[in-house]
Amino acid sequence: MFGNTFDDVKKFNKPFIRKTASETSQLMIISIKLLTNRQAFCFMRVEELCHRFSKEQREMLRRKAQLIKRINMIMAGINYEEEKK
Repeated sequence: MFGNTFDDVKKFNKPFIRKTASETSQLMIISIKLLTNRQAFCFMRVEELCHRFSKEQREMLRRKAQLIKRINMIMAGINYEEEKK
């Protein structure tokens, strides 16, 4: 969708410029993309240290990873239910 995400954010982050509805929605998508990618990265790092967590914490992390995957698939335009089969 976007080339270099951080450059896109900088482009939309200029002060004192009125943003159109399209620019605002693009900025929102970029923000969500950055957030989900960061969470996925954090989860991968946590997964490496999984032996330090309780069974309940591991289950919570697994559910969070599934949610992040679902969000990323929706953003990529992939139907999650089709992929699941």
